[in-house]
Amino acid sequence: RWLSRSYAPSRLSDLKSFISSRLRAFYEEELDVPLVVFDDVVDHVLRIDAVLRSESGHLLLVGESGVGKSILTKFVAWNNGLALHEVQATRAYTLAHFDEDLKKLMTRAGVEQQKVCLVLDEADAVSSAFLERMNALLASGEIPGLWSADDLSKLLVACREARRGSSQAFDSTEDDNDDAIVLDWFAKRVRTNLHVVFTLNPGKSGLGKQRATASPALFNRCVVDWFGSWSESALAQVADALARNVDFDAMGADEWEHRLQTFEPVQRKDTIALLENTILVLRRPLSDDDDDDD
Repeated sequence: RWLSRSYAPSRLSDLKSFISSRLRAFYEEELDVPLVVFDDVVDHVLRIDAVLRSESGHLLLVGESGVGKSILTKFVAWNNGLALHEVQATRAYTLAHFDEDLKKLMTRAGVEQQKVCLVLDEADAVSSAFLERMNALLASGEIPGLWSADDLSKLLVACREARRGSSQAFDSTEDDNDDAIVLDWFAKRVRTNLHVVFTLNPGKSGLGKQRATASPALFNRCVVDWFGSWSESALAQVADALARNVDFDAMGADEWEHRLQTFEPVQRKDTIALLENTILVLRRPLSDDDDDDD
């Protein structure tokens, strides 16, 4: 869909070329850090894009730290024009802070009708109270007890003004005065415009039966995308991309060039060692001792 604006078969090479060009613009505007597009990146980008384009589309991204869960979500959100808000679990970030952020995001989605993407990074590290709120939000588009009486009154006024200013006016004055109808209208717009992305690390204890039972919407309202860990193919492609424009002869690293050209992954630990050593070569010239060790 990215290449033709309609769903049609596309070659992997064409997709990689398009994503690479968009990623260059993304990291120039947002990150200032170059990213390598390998086959797994294309797969995950397309899955994330399909969900964030859909109404009430939410994601549960599961994988080890560093595999690209958050950065690919940010890229797809940026590419689709979604406003992004990322929550990272820290000791200084309390439930009160979270509630204030939720009210602001829900107002943007429900009243201002902005497309918003909320990323709850490493969701397995947050307390159960955070996930209880997210469970209610995913299930119904609202969170009981989130709004104080004063805040709720302001929200109702803002909703009525937004509804009157849009093409979707209430059917009657009676409906306009009915708080329940106004809040239902608000909740529907929140469900439509707010997308939630959870990232989880399967190696931590948070992804367990107890968490699934306490927060069922986390699993039955989200599309699960399993990142897992770095595959051997991904590591080989990243190493090749990083080393492609390096003059190994000038660096006195002929052996590295030969190893990269003839590389065939055998064991994952050997692949990781090769990638780490390749990155090390790219960052500094090899010393005489390094040549001897090779």
